[in-house]
Amino acid sequence: MSSFVRLFSAYFKHRPNMALFLFCWAVGFFHILCSGPDYFFDMLNYHFYNPYAVLGGRIGTDIAPAGVHSYFSPTADFFYFIAFQLLAKWPYMLAFVSAVWYAVSLFFVLKIVRWFLPKEKNFLFTTAIPTLLFFFAPAILTHGGYNTTDMSSTAPLLASLYLTLSSRKLPASPRKNAFFILAGILYGITFAFKYTNAPLLAGYVIMFMFCFSSIKDFFKYGIFFTVGALGSFALIGGYWCYKMYAMFGSPLFPFYNNLFHSPLFEPIALVDKRFFIGKSLWEIMLLPFTFLFNQPMNTIEFRFRGISWLMYFAAICCWGKLLLGKQKKYFSAELRSGIGLLCIFFLSGYILWLLLFSIFRYAMPLEAVGAILITVLLSVLPRRKYPLFFSGLLCGLFCFYGSILPQVKFFPKMNRILTAKGTREKRPELMRENPPAIHKNSVVILQGWMLSYYIPFLSPSARYVGGLQPNLYHYPDVLSRLEIISTFSVGPDFFRHRFAPQVHQAIKEAKHVYVLMQDVSPQIFFHAPLTHYGVQVRPDSCRWLSTPYIYSSILCEADKL
Repeated sequence: MSSFVRLFSAYFKHRPNMALFLFCWAVGFFHILCSGPDYFFDMLNYHFYNPYAVLGGRIGTDIAPAGVHSYFSPTADFFYFIAFQLLAKWPYMLAFVSAVWYAVSLFFVLKIVRWFLPKEKNFLFTTAIPTLLFFFAPAILTHGGYNTTDMSSTAPLLASLYLTLSSRKLPASPRKNAFFILAGILYGITFAFKYTNAPLLAGYVIMFMFCFSSIKDFFKYGIFFTVGALGSFALIGGYWCYKMYAMFGSPLFPFYNNLFHSPLFEPIALVDKRFFIGKSLWEIMLLPFTFLFNQPMNTIEFRFRGISWLMYFAAICCWGKLLLGKQKKYFSAELRSGIGLLCIFFLSGYILWLLLFSIFRYAMPLEAVGAILITVLLSVLPRRKYPLFFSGLLCGLFCFYGSILPQVKFFPKMNRILTAKGTREKRPELMRENPPAIHKNSVVILQGWMLSYYIPFLSPSARYVGGLQPNLYHYPDVLSRLEIISTFSVGPDFFRHRFAPQVHQAIKEAKHVYVLMQDVSPQIFFHAPLTHYGVQVRPDSCRWLSTPYIYSSILCEADKL
């Protein structure tokens, strides 16, 4: 055993980056084991369906089965979709592979910290503190493990930032030119993976302006960066943009429709105003944290935003200062300018995120940059040797105060996907282990949330259309509506797409009609105004479906009126 340890140590002694990356991968794997690899609303709703639709040629066949989300770019979802197809029988291997994006993101967080603090000898400080700040950031803690889409777009952005910051002071050379082209390529990948990262480009441009001492260098390396970004975006996301433009008249449909004005969606930038309900200026300034944990929520994301997370951050910071002790601090001109650049990027991106989205999952890249900034700022603050008892007491008080505040638990139970166990309710007379046959030339109306993930397991010869989405918070109001509502409807404000005429035409042309609904609250869906489509459910034809996923559902035949 000791010889193996010596061999292991000798191998990684000259490969510190590999050792660091394996450490980051282990942290990501642990995170996914705790949270589950894909127990996530959007994954069940459209992250699984969209790549299936592209690879199976169903774009244009189905009509908004996941609401307007059906037309979100699936570029970042291909990795998990293919991994799931190959490794579904080995869930722990799937979790290990899925952790690669988490590992890359954390790796570049640590690399940027070490670039900022090259003379910092306290390895525990430059590794443990940013890792904990990254791990416990609200969006990363609650979604970073099982939401591969947001994390996959965070990784190339951090890599791009690392290249930009570390290359800006290099002497002019072909190597420096190549670094900025590569930084642009990585940002283009970030945008192609997730369009909501576009506002971060403004922060990047503002930061870029302060990276160079001359206008000439700014334009020179800015051109290299732009060429790389446009090239990678065109290569990775160009096909999808062309497809959306050909179908809907907007290359980024449905995002930024206030600019492109597609007739099939509202002319908005996809701002989710639910997150601004009942907030004071103080609470808006503290986003993504919130004090609203004791009030009824209009969206599930609020419960992850308890102000108590700030207490844990404070405890980590206290521990970091305790680790540093009275060591000599370094505050060079290079470090000062680097901190300023990162602050410019963070504040610009944060303001635009706040104005455009305020959806805290979209802030993952900003949380990662925040972990870097907090660590670096801790290192440059005045260093004093606080008594061990005082520092420990301060850490304990912050942790205790954070733990007594109402909030979600650190991690949900290990998700059923990970343990390969489905939700199989005890209905022996209705249970169907395999999906029933669906006639050809059929239309299946999806009534409810998170149903499009069924489509790959049902008949490929049918057409699947998004139906009315009853809202459990405002049930009477929703049932009075007759328009088709997007599945982006969890609060009182709805994003409405305009596919109703296409859905009516598909039902009119179909020989058979089915309705697929969740069994969470079937009475809501039975009484939903399906007569708007000219169909009526036959209750005696309904059967329960069971899948290896989180929810079981009901499939019913319907008659045309």
